[in-house]
Amino acid sequence: VTVLLGLIFRNTIGLPKKYRDGLSWCVKRLLRIGVALLGLPLSLGALSEIGLHAIPIVLGCIAAAIIGVIWLGKMAGLSGKLSTLIAVGTSICGVSAIVATGPAIKADDDEVSYSVAVITLFGMIALTTYPFLAHFLFAGNEVLAGLFLGTAIHDTSQVAGAGLMYEMAYGSPKTLEVAVTTKLVRNLCLGLVIPIV
Repeated sequence: VTVLLGLIFRNTIGLPKKYRDGLSWCVKRLLRIGVALLGLPLSLGALSEIGLHAIPIVLGCIAAAIIGVIWLGKMAGLSGKLSTLIAVGTSICGVSAIVATGPAIKADDDEVSYSVAVITLFGMIALTTYPFLAHFLFAGNEVLAGLFLGTAIHDTSQVAGAGLMYEMAYGSPKTLEVAVTTKLVRNLCLGLVIPIV
């Protein structure tokens, strides 16, 4: 709802110039701080237990997403920069990865905005459907469902939301913990992938 209201507001009324610096700061700084704070409630034991199992899955998903999305972008006739932004957003941590990668590859504002919109739209669809899909695919196995949610959904906040939905629907707090921990392992890969890109 917030994303849709923002789109309507920006495209009808517009954004006053005096707010642009503040919004830029929120996207570039505050968003990263929020993502980092997500890890506070997790114990080191949970991180080491789940993280070790998640690392090979996360690395495989990142590689497959980057290669697959860039290839699909070429097939669809997208620019290399736009394909790359959507690929990093899909593979690592959604909007944060796009915002961090955009300046590194000299992408223009339209490419960054379009990539953010694509990742947000598909992430919202995943947020509302993947908890139920995970429960069905993994026959209620809370760890596998959490690994799926943590690797299949783009943005950290959407993973947390999907984990909460799963917990509320199926009474499984473990799935939320596994999903968020897996997603944080994915986020750590941001520092490796952006220099390569």
